[in-house]
Amino acid sequence: MIWILGAGGYIGSHLLANFVSDRKPTIGVDKDVKHILPLQDRYCTISQMDLAQEVPHFEPGDVVYHLATMKHFPAEFKPEQARNDIYKSTIRVLEECRGKNIFLIFTSSRTVYGSARGYINEDYPLTPTTVYGKLKKECEEIIMKGVRKYAIIRLSSVYGGYRPYNPYMAVADKFMYSALNQKPLIVEGGTQVFDFTFLDEVVKALKALINIPRRNYAVHFTSGKPIDVGSLAHIIKGITHSPSPIRFVDPRKWEENPPFFIGDPRKCEYLLGLKFEIPLWQGLKVMYKRYRKYCKKERNYWRYLLDFASKLTDNCA
Repeated sequence: MIWILGAGGYIGSHLLANFVSDRKPTIGVDKDVKHILPLQDRYCTISQMDLAQEVPHFEPGDVVYHLATMKHFPAEFKPEQARNDIYKSTIRVLEECRGKNIFLIFTSSRTVYGSARGYINEDYPLTPTTVYGKLKKECEEIIMKGVRKYAIIRLSSVYGGYRPYNPYMAVADKFMYSALNQKPLIVEGGTQVFDFTFLDEVVKALKALINIPRRNYAVHFTSGKPIDVGSLAHIIKGITHSPSPIRFVDPRKWEENPPFFIGDPRKCEYLLGLKFEIPLWQGLKVMYKRYRKYCKKERNYWRYLLDFASKLTDNCA
């Protein structure tokens, strides 16, 4: 059985839709299932559950994708809740995995490297500076010590899908929403440099992990092709042909020393044979088409997810 913990989230919902499309027996778990409940069918079960309070019962041989987590920005303002949602829930998941032949796939973050700057590989010291990054690092450590078979996937600025609006959405989504609604694109700082990774490639790679025999590693899912946030805003404005102005404001207090992160993708290619090659402009064009079609129809998010699943192979070709 395939389990997706955090199936209602951004990456989780797209991954779930793909397994549903493939007719793979899958159970999606989240405390908020309103957007994914219509995906339930003979192959897919949706379970509403708060992992901070309880965990599912896994069977030997199951594959568990652990994507359930509080988002980065609210974690900075609610550290106690973040510890419960991220770290303590992971402990509960590990206790359920203990002694069983479970393959646990955990999505971590580039924030575990803290203020490290430049071209960073997986052997670089983990020195997180944010609440979110510190909790992800703690989760990685207990997984490495307590799970027989695991894969730790460090993600960086995944973009390219459509998502219903929320105030904590990622920067590319905020810019896309603002451009389509003719609102100013607010750039906080603008000199932050991130390694943006196309969602379709991330989902395809996560699915592929099941069939790759290697286990027990931490690896980047990144392109190694960075861009600053200010330039990202200009690209989105150009792709959407939006009249919206771009306005630069002061950065968030934890980004006063602007991040400059480039994830080294070579270990992923060597270990797993996986590459992330979609150019940013091409991924943003796909993202624009998705937003233009669905951002006025948020109740049909599940239809969008199935549409995403049907076009995944084409977008990654």
